[in-house]
Amino acid sequence: MELDLTKKSAPATNQVDENVDYTIRILDALQIKAKEHNDTNDFKVSPQQLKSVFVVGASEKVEEHTLTLCGFARVNMYLRLLDPAVVAHEFKIASNNKNFKKLVFDFSSHISPKSDDFAAAEEDLKKHNLNFDFTSIDELYLEDVKNCAFYMSYI
Repeated sequence: MELDLTKKSAPATNQVDENVDYTIRILDALQIKAKEHNDTNDFKVSPQQLKSVFVVGASEKVEEHTLTLCGFARVNMYLRLLDPAVVAHEFKIASNNKNFKKLVFDFSSHISPKSDDFAAAEEDLKKHNLNFDFTSIDELYLEDVKNCAFYMSYI
């Protein structure tokens, strides 16, 4: 008895193709965001950094938002935090958190994207035609990355 696997694999192949295409579009959008940021700011970022930040954000669904929106909201938050004035303000807020580590800490773990970050993320999704909804970051073809954090130390 032979099994005809072609009928069963066709939808999976289409889904894989769709996930690969969507991953490429996300990476392209992150590359554009890095370039736009670097053209106008002193603190430079790489597309790889933004990809790491995106993975963290897309791994943590917030309320009714899609994972793509959560990922881009965290990217926008990260870029916003590169402004020294914003860092000082958020540092003050984070230092009131009981889990705050005094000498070296993961700054981003104490901060969540704000409504402006989500609004900017919605614009990013429209601009780059990122309207595919996935249920897990594992559905995309992004290599496993460590938690991307904004580290800061002081004496």
